[in-house]
Amino acid sequence: MAEILELMVPWLASIVLLFALLAWDESRMRPVERGRAWPPASLRIAVVVFGVVSLPVHFGRTRRTALGVLQGFAWAAALVVLQAGMAEGIDRLAGRFGWP
Repeated sequence: MAEILELMVPWLASIVLLFALLAWDESRMRPVERGRAWPPASLRIAVVVFGVVSLPVHFGRTRRTALGVLQGFAWAAALVVLQAGMAEGIDRLAGRFGWP
């Protein structure tokens, strides 16, 4: 049970955080950048299928600069660290409560 939680909770949380981050980012974009963003259906598919890998692509596609791609990699790294922290926290809780 704990193994399933270690996989599912960080994955679901990262999906929610990715959608929130991309919505926040698109809300503050200039119209030119927003025009280069993925259509909503493609964005949803990319986030669910590719996860954090979609962030550098999104930022590179909308910004069209190396700084934009680096910003995408920075956000992706932050989310990976957050996922690892959540998995570690669940593992510690499972050990503390003796979950199998």
